[in-house]
Amino acid sequence: GNIIWYLAAYQNTGGYLTRPVPGGTFLGVADDNSGIPANRRLLREFDMAGNLIRETNTAILSQQLVAMGTDPITSVHHEVFRFPNGDTGVLGSVEKIANQGSGNVDVLGDMAIVLDSNLQVKWFWNEFNHLDITRQAILHETCAQNAGGCPHLYQSGYSVANDWTHSNSMAATGDGDIIVSIRHQDWVVKINYNSGAGDGSILWRLGNQGDFAVVSSDPHPWFSHQHDAQFESNGELTLFDNGNTRIGEYGGDSRGQAWRLSESAKTATSILNRDLGVYSTATGSAQLLGNGNYHFFLGFINGATSRSVEITTSGAVQLQQDFAHNN
Repeated sequence: GNIIWYLAAYQNTGGYLTRPVPGGTFLGVADDNSGIPANRRLLREFDMAGNLIRETNTAILSQQLVAMGTDPITSVHHEVFRFPNGDTGVLGSVEKIANQGSGNVDVLGDMAIVLDSNLQVKWFWNEFNHLDITRQAILHETCAQNAGGCPHLYQSGYSVANDWTHSNSMAATGDGDIIVSIRHQDWVVKINYNSGAGDGSILWRLGNQGDFAVVSSDPHPWFSHQHDAQFESNGELTLFDNGNTRIGEYGGDSRGQAWRLSESAKTATSILNRDLGVYSTATGSAQLLGNGNYHFFLGFINGATSRSVEITTSGAVQLQQDFAHNN
């Protein structure tokens, strides 16, 4: 649990690192100097000495996106990662006036964007074009102006928006497509990326009311409000199940999960479904470790603590460490 490296250059940016890159650099997002709280308008890459290697921003990306016939983005958030071919994947927020069933309202959705090696837009997937706008956020979340965990709102006359999707991770698949974790829909979706030639159609939706039959002895096996869905080297899909929807209805704790999917038969078999002992309302991560164990990170516990847990394949706790947020 001892700190062996940290990035001092990020102390005053209002941002966070997202993923390490093979070769020793780190990707992340940061605020610009506009004075707007948590606007997350910069995408940056740093080396381990803290030097800024590359940077782009939402204004540049939005100009390219609009020229490609889609909406601008208002922030970059949650996810920036490097594809094996050197491209970069990033999530951006999209704010639009839309009708979710009861007249026009301010709605926050997201866009999955792929950038080339020069951080130029080469492909995008806009949720407003591919998801059912009338399927509102499962727990009817909203975002107030400048509230914690929300992007800045730009639509004139609106101080509250429906937080429709709140997508929080994006990952490449071994067959050239992309999966996106859509927190407020309680889904992980696979998108037809086809190594950049795909049309963005949804190939499947994993989760409650999705496309897979579940194989599990748990009465409530499906994840909800999940984070960090990704396919591991052994073919399993891992994620951190915050469990907001399930816990609100049935009680319980957050869980670490691993799934084995049959995409042809549309079955999802629960490989690991480990109760982690506490409820983490938001943030979190999941990872298959090199030794075969699983690591889960519980982000917000009672608003004051985070927890790192290593679980063996049998479900035993190998290591557990808590961190106070003020540390």
